[in-house]
Amino acid sequence: MKWWLLVLVAFLITGCSGLTCADQVASYAEEIADPLTKWQSLNEVGMSTSRIALSPLVVEMAECRREIAKVEPPSCAEEQVAQLLAGMDLVMEGWLGFLGKKSDSEVSDNMEVGYNAMTEALKELNALKRR
Repeated sequence: MKWWLLVLVAFLITGCSGLTCADQVASYAEEIADPLTKWQSLNEVGMSTSRIALSPLVVEMAECRREIAKVEPPSCAEEQVAQLLAGMDLVMEGWLGFLGKKSDSEVSDNMEVGYNAMTEALKELNALKRR
């Protein structure tokens, strides 16, 4: 009887699908790949865009972020996904601060913290895919 309990607990831990965390994260990464790639491309374009032409890029970046947020993350990666989204928010706040003519230090601080958060979150998600 106890072995059934262990099987049930293992089933609940891995999720109803029976997929491992690595499988779930790989599937999640595949789902967010397009909007994340687009977000990163828009961010790169923003680096060489004049202030006056930047606003539509930030709007598109926000749309990409919303697409990513709509995808249900695996429970084993919720913390990393929250960190990724928070990093994206900080980068966009940096762009909005640049548009609003905030100080260079405030803009660059938001951008740096945001980029670091995103980089760390993506590293951790990749590590989860290999477990």
